[in-house]
Amino acid sequence: MATRIGRLSPSAVRSTEENIAARAPPVAIESSEEGVRSSETTSGGTFRMPTIRSRSTGLNESSSVATGVTEITSLGIDSDSQQQLAARAAAFLAPASPRDGSGTTVSAPDGTTLQFCDSAGQETWTSQYDPVAEDVWAGTGLTRIDHVALTQPFDYFDEAALFYRAVLGLAPASDTEFAAPFGLVRGRAVSDPSGRVRIALQRTLLRRGEWAPAVPEPQHVAFATADIFATARVMRDRGAPLLTVSNNYYEDLYARFALHPGLIDAMREFGILYDREEGGEFYHLYTPVYGSRVFFEVVQRVGSYGSYGAANSAVRMAAQRRERENRLT
Repeated sequence: MATRIGRLSPSAVRSTEENIAARAPPVAIESSEEGVRSSETTSGGTFRMPTIRSRSTGLNESSSVATGVTEITSLGIDSDSQQQLAARAAAFLAPASPRDGSGTTVSAPDGTTLQFCDSAGQETWTSQYDPVAEDVWAGTGLTRIDHVALTQPFDYFDEAALFYRAVLGLAPASDTEFAAPFGLVRGRAVSDPSGRVRIALQRTLLRRGEWAPAVPEPQHVAFATADIFATARVMRDRGAPLLTVSNNYYEDLYARFALHPGLIDAMREFGILYDREEGGEFYHLYTPVYGSRVFFEVVQRVGSYGSYGAANSAVRMAAQRRERENRLT
């Protein structure tokens, strides 16, 4: 699986002054508004806009079978200063890929590969993926990747957060803790100033049992849309499995936010979750888990909402766990 979202942000990738300025040159990252070129992550779509690329291996394409190894293995960072980004990573002792003699492919502390790309140049990395037919993604309303969420090994959480901040110049956006069906989870999001490139890191602080049957640590890719209800309808009509959310959630939603009953009914139909903060609202839906650990999210941000709907995480996890158990029995 390969997905791309274009260039990092309209400004330079900011260095962390004390750690970076004297060790690696600044990296200029241009803005890009080129729009979607191709889509559908399960078959290898390529997105243009700030670039984060993920690849999964061993994806079992049958939604009725929850076996196989599926994981996000790489993130592509689109920049016209590949060598400078690589130098910055080398200053933090990130090992370079032995398969890449240019040194522009390195490993993050959690083992995720970072591939520094230049969409303005020859895109040789795309040659290993089959293009996706336009009719697969046309009309879905998906515009770009909103964020990528990576679950970290317990001992690498802080190191990974520092790495993504220092090497890519991403700043802390939010820290959260929430109770999950299997224990207590801590999350930390990092983002560029424009919010176009977002990486959400998570780790389990206290754990009992598996996240879900045969799911060790989940990862996901979130896609943005301007109309989540229209996108959900197209996804459902095309056979995409949407996660079913308990009716209790929607009864509680009305009590908490006093949303219009018609809106709540529409959200219930597609399993759409809701959150609100000062200045904005957040609508999002999920798929079940594919293979061993990957699932997908569709989000619509309204106003200046900048968080990730952490208040709904336990609801989503319980629904995915229930779906997983039903599928395996």
